[in-house]
Amino acid sequence: MKQKSAEFLGHVFDNTSKKGYKIIDGKAIVYEILEQKLLNDEKVKQYVSLISDNVLQVKQKELNQNLIKKLAGIYKVEQYYKGK
Repeated sequence: MKQKSAEFLGHVFDNTSKKGYKIIDGKAIVYEILEQKLLNDEKVKQYVSLISDNVLQVKQKELNQNLIKKLAGIYKVEQYYKGK
């Protein structure tokens, strides 16, 4: 039951339409979102800023990793280790 509920909620939050349906195990669930309230505009702005910063960091990390992979494909990689 929890898995079906999670699947339905995931569908609702992934779509931008206010009306829709989801078929789970041969049964249709029809929904319509009538109202949406956000509690505090300042907190929403804070979370948007935080999420935006996190997305920027993830994009930068991915870009760096892809650049390193690309360069490793072009140039020979040598590692030097000086042990005791």
